[in-house]
Amino acid sequence: TTVRVNRLAPLREWHFWSIAAPFALVLTSQVGFLTHLVPLVTSRAAASGLAIDPALAVGINAVTALVGRIVLGLVIDRFEPRRASAVCFLVQAGAITVLEFVETPLAVYGACAAYGLAVGNIITLSPMIVQREFTPDRFPAIVALSTAVMQTLYAFGPGLLGVLRDVSGGYGVPLAACMGLNLAACALVLT
Repeated sequence: TTVRVNRLAPLREWHFWSIAAPFALVLTSQVGFLTHLVPLVTSRAAASGLAIDPALAVGINAVTALVGRIVLGLVIDRFEPRRASAVCFLVQAGAITVLEFVETPLAVYGACAAYGLAVGNIITLSPMIVQREFTPDRFPAIVALSTAVMQTLYAFGPGLLGVLRDVSGGYGVPLAACMGLNLAACALVLT
């Protein structure tokens, strides 16, 4: 006889949502934030009157994302991936907070570097949690479904931040939304 497997069954499990939901929230924030990074940095430069190069800020973010991924890859076996995820979420929230309140070039570049250290690890940590917490036969379905949830939600990140910026007249509300998404994700991933 053939055993029929319901690949959508994980959608009814809290365990599944304790992985998919926090990463969907963080990626919504992350994709929105990164899409708006150049105009955000440009607005900081205009407000401060200081020379802050948006291209340099993006470059710093990209380079530190690579460094962060390599470093975490070397040490992740020593850490519990849910806690490592929570730390990455908090680092991102902290970097966003700095960008909300500072206008000096060094602080902006430093916040972009800190954000980059965490940003490179977000898509890697979710499958690591699944690999450690689910049986190997469930891994493909769980990763595929959680990726579908994440991609569906994070597609709205850039538009959401754009609407919030347009409605509020600046980046204060969008950055607060990003911080809120990261903090909510941190609480969820630790449950």
